[in-house]
Amino acid sequence: MGLFTPRRRKILKRIAEEYNLDYWQTTPIDDLYNLTGSYLYKNHSEKKISHHLYYWDERMGADVSVFDLKGKFYRLEQTKQTVIYIRCKDLKAPKFLMKPKNLFQKFSKLFVDEDQEMDYAEYPSFDETYTVTTKNLADTNYFLKRELLELFSNELNWTMEVYGSQIVLYQRKKILPAKNIVEFMDKGLEILEIMMGSDSNDYV
Repeated sequence: MGLFTPRRRKILKRIAEEYNLDYWQTTPIDDLYNLTGSYLYKNHSEKKISHHLYYWDERMGADVSVFDLKGKFYRLEQTKQTVIYIRCKDLKAPKFLMKPKNLFQKFSKLFVDEDQEMDYAEYPSFDETYTVTTKNLADTNYFLKRELLELFSNELNWTMEVYGSQIVLYQRKKILPAKNIVEFMDKGLEILEIMMGSDSNDYV
């Protein structure tokens, strides 16, 4: 399904009305100004947002945006994905990036990189599937809690980056069906709530 199909627009507008969400068919990406510090923003060129849903979650004190993003990854490969972008001033997390492992990432330690890669040997399914890089191992371990390691151990191909008050989550090159958008929002808020919980991992 294309990014600008009338059917997708119609379904999302209906969802926006049902759940009292704001809906824009297109949004200039630079209007989401805090997104400019993200891995997603920096590594995609010719970026274009469509089908932007937004609401303020009062319980979590968070701005929640979901949108389809089209762009060129490293100016080469064109990608389209549905992205959730959450801002919560109380999060105060270190900067870290979780992404699926592929051949390049498995050998990324051969390249110069200031970030350190986390070791999740106690969670072999997660460790085989994802790589997590950060400059702050201890603080990242606090926010990437057991519940999230277990969640992503059973779900493939997610990319999640966290920095300060922001969370960005998507499956690269995957546009989610319109009917699943509210469920996607709930997933993002669940992740935020887990990160802001008081329990931390104790194995690092």
